[in-house]
Formats: sequence, structure tokens, C-alpha cells
Amino acid sequence: MPKFRLGRMILTRGVNDMVAESSEFAKFVMDSLRRHASGDWGNMCAEDKAENELALQAGNLRLLSAYEHDGLPKI
Repeated sequence: MPKFRLGRMILTRGVNDMVAESSEFAKFVMDSLRRHASGDWGNMCAEDKAENELALQAGNLRLLSAYEHDGLPKI
């Protein structure tokens, strides 16, 4: 279940091209966005995860996350 609304999302040209070329990468991106929205910050250090939680409470700060999947670029 989402912790917050994602709002407007913009992909870099490189990510957009890879999504168009690879259904596996497109699925990875969508899964990563779902994880992000649910508060699963992925491969972030404990301090960055704590900062994300504080940002959610403040309601006006940015949230960071990072995800990896075998054989695919880190996002």
C-alpha cells in the first residue's frame, strides 16, 4: 500500500529508451516505483532511509531511493 502519492514522474532519456527496448527493464522500473511509493527505499544507507522518513513527516522534502536487479542497471 502506498505511503504517499508519487505525483509527476519524469524519466531521463536513457531510462526512457531502455524502457522502450526492454520489457524486463520496464517491469523493473515499475516495480521500483511501487517499492518507492510504499516506503521501501531499496539500497540506501540507514541514515538516508531515516532522512526519507523525516521528509515524509515534514511533507515538503525530497525522497531518495535506489534499486538493483541482476543484469540490469541500478536505478
